Amino acid sequence: MTRPSPSQAEILPLSAFVLPPLAVEPLRTIMRNINAVWLYHQPPHIQAMPANEYHAGVTSAQYAIPISPSADGLPYFAELALTPLVTVTRTYEYSATGAIGALSVWTSLGSYTGSTGASGIVQDSLSAIPANSRGLRVTLSSASAFFPQSIVVYPRPTSIPAGVQPSGFIAYDDGILEGAAGAPLHQEFLDRCRRSPLAVWHDRLQCGLSLVCEINDRTNHPAKSAAATGVGVWRLGSARIRLPGYGGPTSFTVRAIAEHSSTGPVSDVITVRLSGVDAASVTLDATAQTESGTIKVTPASTGIEAYVDAEIEIRNGGSGTTYLHGLCIWPEA
Repeated sequence: MTRPSPSQAEILPLSAFVLPPLAVEPLRTIMRNINAVWLYHQPPHIQAMPANEYHAGVTSAQYAIPISPSADGLPYFAELALTPLVTVTRTYEYSATGAIGALSVWTSLGSYTGSTGASGIVQDSLSAIPANSRGLRVTLSSASAFFPQSIVVYPRPTSIPAGVQPSGFIAYDDGILEGAAGAPLHQEFLDRCRRSPLAVWHDRLQCGLSLVCEINDRTNHPAKSAAATGVGVWRLGSARIRLPGYGGPTSFTVRAIAEHSSTGPVSDVITVRLSGVDAASVTLDATAQTESGTIKVTPASTGIEAYVDAEIEIRNGGSGTTYLHGLCIWPEA
């Protein structure tokens, strides 16, 4: 009995579904595709371009990004676009709270040092990120000035697991269907063809919109409220989230890491508004750790043209300055 690890999903012709025989095929191919979905469905959980204006480059940078990782505790993979032909150290860590500052606790996912090569693209394997993690910290350093350009992080499972996974996924094991001739076909096989891919689809969220800023540069921070008495508002103009294939009311998970110049948390200073056919918003606090909320709206348009527009507002809570270090929005799958 083994759990097959196909090199790719196999697309069957329509003719395979016309009065199929009560036999191993085409069910075997369909069920092997369940395992292919587990291995190769790798949507970008984080896709971000640092918003800082690095006019002369930097020798160090650190980003704290809110996350909502897989319930299955998967390993992840990072790809960064940096200045070509520069030696850069890349350190990755996760946190259960996303808390930043002197008392924060982060756990290593891996650290790498090497040249960015002619392309400037580096690719790093990360350890498994626990399901309850709420923050990813990326720290970059170099002896030479470089320009951080983009960060992409996506799940990259390496093997087919046994048993029922926390997401609800159940792999295909060939012990019965591909065993003795005349092996039984039953309803659970057919149900698994639908339920397992859907479990993976719902579990591995794809980033729809992000805003990521260097957490240690307060002077040139690009996403901060005005430091003035009163409401001191900063606004990001409308950004469009494309949602091909979406229709009807859709939930969006919103997570943010923000802090205030005061010594404690400040309530209701980050507002995210989504609009499509209808509109809704969520307001989050600046607590120097990950804060979460949910918005439900119906995308405008239909089919591959479906979308919602997003607006972000940062207020200072009456005095001081609010710094929005990281924000991500994930549509439900």
